[in-house]
Amino acid sequence: MEGKVVLPHRHLPQHLTGLLKTRPLHDLLSDASTSRAARHLFDALPRPTPALCGTLISALSRLSSHRELLDAFSSLHRRGAVVPPGCVPLVLKSCAVSAASRQGREVHCHAIVRGLLWDTFVMTALVDFYAKNGDMDCAVKVFEEMPVKDPIPMNCLITGYSKSGDVDNARRLFDGMARRTSASWNSMIACYAHGGEYQEALRLFDRMLSEGARPNAITITTMFSICAKSGDLERGKWARSLIAEQDLQNMIVRTALMEMYVKCRAIDEARHEFDQMQQRDVVAWSTMIAGYAQNGRPHESLELFERMKATSCKPNEVTLVGVLSACAQLGSDELGGQIGNHVESRSLPLTSYLGSALIDMYTKCGHVDRAYNVFNRMEHKVVITWNSMMRGLALNGFPQDAITLYKQMVENGIQPNEITFVALLTACTHAGLVDQGMAFFEEMKRIHLVSPQVEHCSCMVDLLCKSGRLWEAYKFICDMEVEPNAVIWSTLLSACRVHADVELAKLSASKLLVLEPENSSIYVLLSNIYADAGLWAEVREIRYLMRSKNVQKLSAYSWIELDGEVHKFLVQDTYHTKSAEIYTVADGMGLHLDDVDSDPELFAWPNKPSSSDKASSPKARDGRGALRLPDPFAGSPLNPNSPSRRSNYPMESEADKVAATAPAVAASDDAIQEESPASAPSGKPGSEAAAAPEVEVQLFRRGRGPVAVFRSRLGGYTQDQLEVGDILEQHGLKSVFVFDPDSRTRGVAIRFHPRNGRSLLTYTSGSIIFLDGEPKDSMLKPVTKVMIGVAAMTVVVAVLLKEAKMPEWLKESKLGNLNFPPWVLACMVIVFMRLRKRTKDAMKKFGWSS
Repeated sequence: MEGKVVLPHRHLPQHLTGLLKTRPLHDLLSDASTSRAARHLFDALPRPTPALCGTLISALSRLSSHRELLDAFSSLHRRGAVVPPGCVPLVLKSCAVSAASRQGREVHCHAIVRGLLWDTFVMTALVDFYAKNGDMDCAVKVFEEMPVKDPIPMNCLITGYSKSGDVDNARRLFDGMARRTSASWNSMIACYAHGGEYQEALRLFDRMLSEGARPNAITITTMFSICAKSGDLERGKWARSLIAEQDLQNMIVRTALMEMYVKCRAIDEARHEFDQMQQRDVVAWSTMIAGYAQNGRPHESLELFERMKATSCKPNEVTLVGVLSACAQLGSDELGGQIGNHVESRSLPLTSYLGSALIDMYTKCGHVDRAYNVFNRMEHKVVITWNSMMRGLALNGFPQDAITLYKQMVENGIQPNEITFVALLTACTHAGLVDQGMAFFEEMKRIHLVSPQVEHCSCMVDLLCKSGRLWEAYKFICDMEVEPNAVIWSTLLSACRVHADVELAKLSASKLLVLEPENSSIYVLLSNIYADAGLWAEVREIRYLMRSKNVQKLSAYSWIELDGEVHKFLVQDTYHTKSAEIYTVADGMGLHLDDVDSDPELFAWPNKPSSSDKASSPKARDGRGALRLPDPFAGSPLNPNSPSRRSNYPMESEADKVAATAPAVAASDDAIQEESPASAPSGKPGSEAAAAPEVEVQLFRRGRGPVAVFRSRLGGYTQDQLEVGDILEQHGLKSVFVFDPDSRTRGVAIRFHPRNGRSLLTYTSGSIIFLDGEPKDSMLKPVTKVMIGVAAMTVVVAVLLKEAKMPEWLKESKLGNLNFPPWVLACMVIVFMRLRKRTKDAMKKFGWSS
């Protein structure tokens, strides 16, 4: 090397001299454990032989020490040493990998001077070097000078065309090939995949199979990647069936298969493949952990991370980003602090990827100060980093700080993107800055040339609605360049109830019902708007419409995390074991608030809450949080969350992905309280609706059976009442009783409300209920009673009438000559009246009378 003092052998260090005596120098150079020491010996040689030069170049190439190989080649060239022709392709390969364009051209000149252009391997290496460095003109010139054009340099050209985006030339070269290898097919398929032409790539793969070419691991890996990007799960499973189990032992193929399942949202199949792996590297762990987070299963992601920590495999940056995304979805302040401490304790560099994920997690878990600390410690901030911090400030109630951060971002020369303005408009919505928000919207279009997406329009509609400018918001929606979605119309409909605008509510609801006809919140909210306006006929029409379309109303619930346990509360909930204490504390807090002077800014409502909100689950939630403290007004480490009451702003957890969600339609049950039973919490925080609570009913008939075993949903406002009326009607019973199947004894009758058919007693979801049914009476009894009643009435009339007016059949009978005592007559009248009532009830029951 230049500047290196060449020592005579007698001046070498003693340990190197001893090493040289034990093994030849070319063996020492080929051994990875002694290559560095052998390099010192090699440098001491004044003029190494071509064989030793070739051994050194080959050893460095095997070790992928490309930069060191290029330095060694330059040193040998300066010292006048001769490098064997077979080593020149290895030098060109290092130039291609290291993107050393200048040194690669120097090697090309070296090959021309030495007359090596007759060597096919050197020419192929030159084509590969120029193609990988994007100089397709030189690559084509070298290729045209080749006397024999075999498939290998043609594959290099196809790969080069793929990187430069020239699919047409790549296909023209591919079609002109007389003989195609598996690498040829792989290169062309990868070329289409790189250009986003997934269907063409799939058709070419079908042609490859039809022509008898055998796909290898690279082919299948590319196919899995294409299916993952296009979301074609069925095609991916078909590609999976083409490879044998031994091919799946290739970790790269198995990981690509897992990635395909993850992207196609088949997370359970991905986990199955993960469990089948005998060895797992950090890429496999990271794929599975991030896959769970991307598919909305953060608990499984964190559990798998704990398993990974127990192994010898150390997480890398990609792994930690997946874990942070899972933690951000949960929104747990305690867990967020633990994961954040773990990530920061590893002393990893705060890259834009890891730092942005850490900021996003901290802000979503409420640790804004820690997020700002990470932001300030990051040396290199990209637009994703600024967006994550701005969004976090906006969502945590610091809109002015978010706007200030945006101005700093522009001053630093960072070009804002779509996500930037979503966060910025969200901040304006929080602060009520309508004019400034509209100015930012215009600045986005005119200055930064960002086309408005539906997410930006949703923010603008929300901003106008919260300021009371509903008709202006409606005009904005009509003038939008993009098609308004359900999010935008839901925002407008929610504002219509706050501002009691029935006319605009009808317009909004009509648009929403076209987009989401099965969304129960639309019907509930519109019905409540009608009820507030006193339009009860319209309320009944909405209820009828819900029944005819079988739309079920879903209930919302709040949740709070305390000591690692999640507590959930429905409206007027009494299921919690400490519900009495909770409401006592909550009522006490309310009494104290009535006696103190409140801060108008602290307790200002952006929207007037409905009457049902005052007694809803957030009250119970906050009461539960206060129970853990001796003083209800002491500072509490709470993380109250109300997914259905709070606004879901149009941003996702991933820092650079635009997605829109709507401010949730927080509709109370003022006008609709007797619809189908609502759903109960699923047990996972953040869920807004889950399956309706049910009980298992084992039905007996007069002690025999069970004649039927089925599941029945619990109804009522608190979802704990049995639908007795439905059970009676479906099974032809007139009443049901509590039943003991062991002793076969019948208990008391199950009483129910005659209007809605629900039981007066309450039941617990998931329990088993034994009922004994009493069948309805047959038609014989009511008909017989009717006939007897008619006969009795005829007798009474005949007795009271004069003999001349008696019917002929009564004159011929002996009844006309009888003298009835008064008590007998009274009894006959009583019996007649009783039978008349029962006859009327029977006729009404069978629809014969109104």
